[in-house]
Amino acid sequence: MSLFGFADLHCHPMSHLGFGGATIAPSGRRFFFGLLDNGVSATPDPGYALPCCRPAHMVNLLLPLLVDQAHGQGRGYPEFDWPTHRTILHQQMYFEWMKRAWQGGLRLMCALAVHNKLMAWMYDYPTGTDLGDTAAVRAQLTAMKRFAGRHHAWMQIVTSSDEARACIAAGRLAVVLGTEVDSLGELRSEGDATPGAVDALLSQLHADGVRAITPIHLANNAFGGCAIYDDLFNLSNHFLGQDSKHRFFRVRGGALNNGVEYRLGLASGSTVIRNAYLNYVRRRPRPGAVELEFPDYGAANPSASCNEVGLTGAGQRFLKGMMKRGMLIDTDHMSELARDAALTLAEAHAFPVYSSHSTLRELALSRAESAPSSLWGCAHEGMLTLRQLERIRELGGLVAPMTNMGPTRSHRGLPATPQAYREDDTSLSWMNGYAYAVEKMAGKGGVALGTDFNGFARQPGPRFVKGRAPAGPVTGVTYDADRPVYTLGSKRFDFNEMGLAHYGLLPDFLSDAEVVLQRPALETLYRSAEAYCDMWKRCEERAQALGGIA
Repeated sequence: MSLFGFADLHCHPMSHLGFGGATIAPSGRRFFFGLLDNGVSATPDPGYALPCCRPAHMVNLLLPLLVDQAHGQGRGYPEFDWPTHRTILHQQMYFEWMKRAWQGGLRLMCALAVHNKLMAWMYDYPTGTDLGDTAAVRAQLTAMKRFAGRHHAWMQIVTSSDEARACIAAGRLAVVLGTEVDSLGELRSEGDATPGAVDALLSQLHADGVRAITPIHLANNAFGGCAIYDDLFNLSNHFLGQDSKHRFFRVRGGALNNGVEYRLGLASGSTVIRNAYLNYVRRRPRPGAVELEFPDYGAANPSASCNEVGLTGAGQRFLKGMMKRGMLIDTDHMSELARDAALTLAEAHAFPVYSSHSTLRELALSRAESAPSSLWGCAHEGMLTLRQLERIRELGGLVAPMTNMGPTRSHRGLPATPQAYREDDTSLSWMNGYAYAVEKMAGKGGVALGTDFNGFARQPGPRFVKGRAPAGPVTGVTYDADRPVYTLGSKRFDFNEMGLAHYGLLPDFLSDAEVVLQRPALETLYRSAEAYCDMWKRCEERAQALGGIA
């Protein structure tokens, strides 16, 4: 049976339970940013779940870097100053918004447990809080299962391709549990990741229902090096690696690295990040938290910053362990060397892999073209190269252009986000990325989308801003009596005026794409849930053949 519906391969519904329990919706009302529902029942009460966020602001010194401060008094339901497309720490996946996305064609969602120990440490967390990745993953997996149970009428946790296919065929939302953390199983160094430790970790995750894993996230870990694209993550890598001789990222020297032009230390926010951390260390000293001088990355490599750490031996064991269990391997966030090595391993065993929230190097801007203060849109090593995309395609995997693509070049004459809109970007960048991905995948692999909602990623802003010429076509999403603007409380969420402010506006986002690309061009996307099930089935079949690999 052919399935219809699109897949979001990357979002974080339960991220409020990560980061020391002090971000989107912690247990204490002092830092309350919003819940997915009432927490114990599916009965709607947006006044409880989405309250005023004012008490949560200025909790720590990093917060100004992460929260949109231009949202008035922080009012929640019913007036709402948030969420907006600039939202970072405010709830964007309220259950009603998820349900609206499902009603608009969403049929498969990868719900990933996420965490960052540095951010948790810098919050005013309760004494005795376990700030490790393992505790955060466990809490989020448990909560997601309970949430799905409360909303069983339209969603279901699935643990096999057959379950996913049956769920989607019945018209429900299939939810695949996954992880995306810096130190999965607290395995920081390769020495920690013994064969026994790797096997025990994967066995436990599999027993917990996890089927999708991003092995490397925003810092180097036991499995390999991460892609470099932000000074904040360099700081996180330092924080997590304080017991090692290599605290900060080590970059490869030489000329431009395969088109990469991003370089650490150039963005204007990097100094603010460093000073915020230094000030916090002085206020709340911790053992081993003495700050070192940041490396001079311009001297190390004046052209670009690419991680010299690739896939480790432990990383090879971990990926083989995933293959033996038929688990889904997400290659995102790996350094270029690590991703290439992971693809080589996958090819050796004919095992499909995927990219869950893809950005694309061939569409990236040069350093001169990007916003010089932030290098927004500048080519970095986390972006898929054409060759990497082709290798994923030949394995029968998927790519998923990120809704927050960042400014891109035009693909084959499609309108690109104009300079005046670049600070917030628009849906046009995703459209270019999607069209490019469909062309390059050439019908051999799937093309989904990856939203990264609730994952500290902004979303595309509106194409229509007062005082500016429209970005792209002068028509946008059409609202009428049959399809009114979505409203919650007294807030109207008009996509044309607000952009992708929350998860419930995904159908509007795709309607905007239809204006530019036309509906037939989106057929590949609307078959992406089926493509994911097909990839998963091949992974399960290959697991039967690979049970004996060492």
